[in-house]
Amino acid sequence: VLGMLVVVFSALPSLASALAIITTFIAVRFNALVYSLQKINPPSFHFLSLSTIELLMLYCCIAGAAVFLLKKRKNALFISLTSCCILLCLLCTDEWTALHQNKLVVYNINHTAQVELIQGKCYSILHTDTAISQDKKDYTLKPAHTAWHAWQQIPTTNNEMLQFGKYKVLLLNEEPPYASHTFPVDYIIINYKANNINLEQLQQSFSPKLIILSTNNSRKTIEKCLNAAA
Repeated sequence: VLGMLVVVFSALPSLASALAIITTFIAVRFNALVYSLQKINPPSFHFLSLSTIELLMLYCCIAGAAVFLLKKRKNALFISLTSCCILLCLLCTDEWTALHQNKLVVYNINHTAQVELIQGKCYSILHTDTAISQDKKDYTLKPAHTAWHAWQQIPTTNNEMLQFGKYKVLLLNEEPPYASHTFPVDYIIINYKANNINLEQLQQSFSPKLIILSTNNSRKTIEKCLNAAA
């Protein structure tokens, strides 16, 4: 309202300036208060995520409680309690899903890659590019961690060979020394820059079901691999 009054009384510079000073003072103090309250929040609150149906149930719960308190209508209380029960069931389902998830994720971050293993509500970094700033990483990683409820980091492992559930995963950060004997794996993540990737040699040595190319490779190299695989 004060901001609108500044515009209304713009023809009176003294009054408009006084209103502008008051408006600025209130806005700065309010923002400082919000920032202070944000620091008090537990870390998990920064990664709170609600689906569309969960948000609707929350609104119904609040609206029903408000109508009950203001109008003393019992049916509004029933709607509020029902919505609250549905919301709690949905949140429990989300929690169960998050605790039992098992994901291997290759992120595209500013034309480089980060590889993470997500187990339950925790994640561990298998590979990251230290040259990329943390702000650029957070732009991609924080929304993903929030959506998967996996915001707690556990110690990083440097193993290139992973047992991911019943699958074997080979993370290649450099071109492997091909051997005559075979070493079968289910997935290969090619995480190094290569001008030429010998898919035939990879198939003979490792017999992978799926080859994953990270964005460390150029579009030309990726298209060449896709044509060779076809």
